[in-house]
Amino acid sequence: MYPRSLFVILALWLSTALAAEGETRMFAFSAQTTKDLTASLETSYGSLKLEEIKLERIDVLVAIVDPASGTSRKSALLYTRKSKDAPWMLLLYRATNSSSIAISVEGGSLIAYSKGGRKLFIVPAEAMNLGFDATEQ
Repeated sequence: MYPRSLFVILALWLSTALAAEGETRMFAFSAQTTKDLTASLETSYGSLKLEEIKLERIDVLVAIVDPASGTSRKSALLYTRKSKDAPWMLLLYRATNSSSIAISVEGGSLIAYSKGGRKLFIVPAEAMNLGFDATEQ
Protein backbone atom coordinates (compact mmCIF):
# COMPACT_ATOMS: atom_id res chain seq x y z
CA MET A 1 0.00 0.00 0.00
CA TYR A 2 1.35 3.41 -0.93
CA PRO A 3 1.82 6.10 1.75
CA ARG A 4 -0.52 8.50 -0.09
CA SER A 5 -3.38 6.00 -0.24
CA LEU A 6 -2.80 5.18 3.42
CA PHE A 7 -3.13 8.88 4.20
CA VAL A 8 -6.41 9.12 2.23
CA ILE A 9 -7.82 6.08 4.05
CA LEU A 10 -6.77 7.53 7.41
CA ALA A 11 -8.28 10.92 6.54
CA LEU A 12 -11.58 9.32 5.50
CA TRP A 13 -11.69 7.27 8.69
CA LEU A 14 -10.93 10.32 10.83
CA SER A 15 -13.52 12.38 8.96
CA THR A 16 -16.16 9.71 9.58
CA ALA A 17 -15.25 9.41 13.26
CA LEU A 18 -15.42 13.17 13.80
CA ALA A 19 -18.68 13.43 11.85
CA ALA A 20 -20.23 10.92 14.24
CA GLU A 21 -19.30 13.18 17.15
CA GLY A 22 -20.64 16.30 15.40
CA GLU A 23 -17.21 17.90 14.99
CA THR A 24 -15.74 19.48 11.87
CA ARG A 25 -14.99 16.93 9.18
CA MET A 26 -12.64 16.82 6.23
CA PHE A 27 -15.48 17.04 3.69
CA ALA A 28 -19.20 16.47 3.54
CA PHE A 29 -20.37 13.06 2.35
CA SER A 30 -23.81 14.50 1.55
CA ALA A 31 -25.70 17.79 1.73
CA GLN A 32 -29.29 18.72 1.04
CA THR A 33 -28.54 21.92 -0.90
CA THR A 34 -25.67 23.36 -2.92
CA LYS A 35 -25.40 26.18 -0.39
CA ASP A 36 -24.95 23.71 2.51
CA LEU A 37 -22.35 21.75 0.57
CA THR A 38 -20.44 24.88 -0.40
CA ALA A 39 -20.44 26.13 3.20
CA SER A 40 -19.12 22.79 4.47
CA LEU A 41 -16.33 22.66 1.88
CA GLU A 42 -15.35 26.31 2.47
CA THR A 43 -15.13 25.61 6.21
CA SER A 44 -12.88 22.61 5.55
CA TYR A 45 -10.66 24.01 2.79
CA GLY A 46 -10.98 27.80 2.77
CA SER A 47 -11.10 28.38 -0.97
CA LEU A 48 -12.55 26.14 -3.62
CA LYS A 49 -13.64 26.15 -7.23
CA LEU A 50 -17.08 24.70 -8.00
CA GLU A 51 -18.31 23.50 -11.37
CA GLU A 52 -21.93 22.39 -11.87
CA ILE A 53 -22.48 20.10 -14.84
CA LYS A 54 -25.59 18.41 -16.23
CA LEU A 55 -24.59 14.98 -17.53
CA GLU A 56 -27.59 13.34 -19.18
CA ARG A 57 -30.28 13.36 -16.42
CA ILE A 58 -27.87 13.67 -13.48
CA ASP A 59 -26.68 16.85 -11.79
CA VAL A 60 -22.95 16.78 -11.11
CA LEU A 61 -21.00 19.14 -8.88
CA VAL A 62 -17.21 19.07 -9.03
CA ALA A 63 -15.33 20.83 -6.24
CA ILE A 64 -11.63 21.51 -6.83
CA VAL A 65 -9.92 22.14 -3.48
CA ASP A 66 -6.37 22.61 -2.20
CA PRO A 67 -5.82 20.40 0.87
CA ALA A 68 -2.05 20.97 1.11
CA SER A 69 -0.53 23.73 3.16
CA GLY A 70 2.14 25.74 1.42
CA THR A 71 2.21 23.88 -1.90
CA SER A 72 -0.43 23.92 -4.58
CA ARG A 73 -1.82 20.39 -4.78
CA LYS A 74 -5.39 20.12 -5.96
CA SER A 75 -7.95 17.46 -5.13
CA ALA A 76 -11.29 16.83 -6.81
CA LEU A 77 -14.52 15.90 -5.06
CA LEU A 78 -17.35 14.71 -7.29
CA TYR A 79 -20.93 14.97 -5.99
CA THR A 80 -24.05 13.79 -7.82
CA ARG A 81 -27.79 14.03 -7.35
CA LYS A 82 -30.75 12.74 -9.30
CA SER A 83 -33.01 15.82 -9.06
CA LYS A 84 -33.12 19.33 -7.59
CA ASP A 85 -34.91 17.98 -4.48
CA ALA A 86 -32.44 15.14 -3.85
CA PRO A 87 -29.36 15.64 -1.67
CA TRP A 88 -25.84 15.85 -3.08
CA MET A 89 -23.97 12.56 -2.52
CA LEU A 90 -20.20 12.14 -2.66
CA LEU A 91 -19.27 9.80 -5.51
CA LEU A 92 -15.52 10.28 -5.85
CA TYR A 93 -12.56 11.87 -4.07
CA ARG A 94 -9.30 12.13 -6.05
CA ALA A 95 -6.15 13.54 -4.48
CA THR A 96 -3.40 14.66 -6.87
CA ASN A 97 -0.07 16.44 -6.82
CA SER A 98 -1.13 18.62 -9.76
CA SER A 99 -1.40 22.39 -9.34
CA SER A 100 -4.60 22.52 -11.42
CA ILE A 101 -7.41 20.23 -12.54
CA ALA A 102 -9.52 20.78 -15.65
CA ILE A 103 -12.92 19.09 -16.07
CA SER A 104 -14.52 18.28 -19.42
CA VAL A 105 -17.45 16.27 -20.74
CA GLU A 106 -16.52 14.03 -23.67
CA GLY A 107 -18.66 11.30 -25.20
CA GLY A 108 -21.07 11.05 -22.27
CA SER A 109 -18.27 10.80 -19.69
CA LEU A 110 -16.84 13.25 -17.19
CA ILE A 111 -13.05 13.46 -17.51
CA ALA A 112 -10.58 15.27 -15.25
CA TYR A 113 -7.18 16.31 -16.56
CA SER A 114 -4.10 17.37 -14.60
CA LYS A 115 -2.08 20.46 -15.51
CA GLY A 116 0.26 18.22 -17.52
CA GLY A 117 -2.65 16.78 -19.53
CA ARG A 118 -2.79 13.38 -17.81
CA LYS A 119 -6.25 11.89 -17.28
CA LEU A 120 -6.94 11.74 -13.56
CA PHE A 121 -10.29 9.96 -13.80
CA ILE A 122 -13.02 9.08 -16.27
CA VAL A 123 -16.57 8.58 -14.99
CA PRO A 124 -19.15 7.46 -17.55
CA ALA A 125 -22.69 8.81 -17.12
CA GLU A 126 -24.06 5.29 -16.60
CA ALA A 127 -21.68 4.86 -13.64
CA MET A 128 -23.35 7.85 -11.98
CA ASN A 129 -26.79 6.25 -12.16
CA LEU A 130 -28.35 6.77 -8.75
CA GLY A 131 -31.55 4.91 -9.53
CA PHE A 132 -32.84 1.65 -8.14
CA ASP A 133 -32.84 -1.32 -10.49
CA ALA A 134 -35.25 -4.02 -9.32
CA THR A 135 -33.67 -6.61 -11.64
CA GLU A 136 -30.45 -6.47 -9.57
CA GLN A 137 -32.21 -7.66 -6.42
